[in-house]
Amino acid sequence: MERLLPLLAEEHPDLARRLVEMRDNAPEEFERVLADALAIRFQEALERADRDAMPARGPRPPGAPAGPRWDDPQARAPVAQFFAHETRELERRNEELERRSIELAQRCKELRQSREPEAPLESGELSRQLEQTVDEHFGVRTELRRIELRRVEMQLEGLRQVVERIREDLERREQARESIMERRLRQLMGEQGAEW
Repeated sequence: MERLLPLLAEEHPDLARRLVEMRDNAPEEFERVLADALAIRFQEALERADRDAMPARGPRPPGAPAGPRWDDPQARAPVAQFFAHETRELERRNEELERRSIELAQRCKELRQSREPEAPLESGELSRQLEQTVDEHFGVRTELRRIELRRVEMQLEGLRQVVERIREDLERREQARESIMERRLRQLMGEQGAEW
């Protein structure tokens, strides 16, 4: 979310300001609003994906929804822009482990410089805790990268599908060139229902 807020502020500064205030003053409400917004966006993306499956040629059948088809640029938005439901807890844990690592390392340094008799024992225990924390932190950061990889792979697959659909449409259009041109001429002459 920290990366998205500046982007949001460019287009919708008031909305970004309200979200920051809510995040700072009512974190649970902020998470609920964020989850609701994501659910709405995912629903819209799924509806677009359903429309994407509709062929982009010929007139729209009677009673069919008037939404965009796959050849509409707005309908090609990625199904999932990010996996907030998966990353929210991992991001929180990542920050927590980063802070803990820094604190433990600082305490280890202080103990090593200390001349107190118990310092070596405490330093050894803290070193073990630091090693465990760094190991866990590595695992969390690796999982975040795996999620990012899956997100990018999904986007690439979506783009591959769009490219294939456009290629198929171009081939169909080329094969039906005469009938498409005839429909366009009828449309230009004012005939109703002619789509090209």
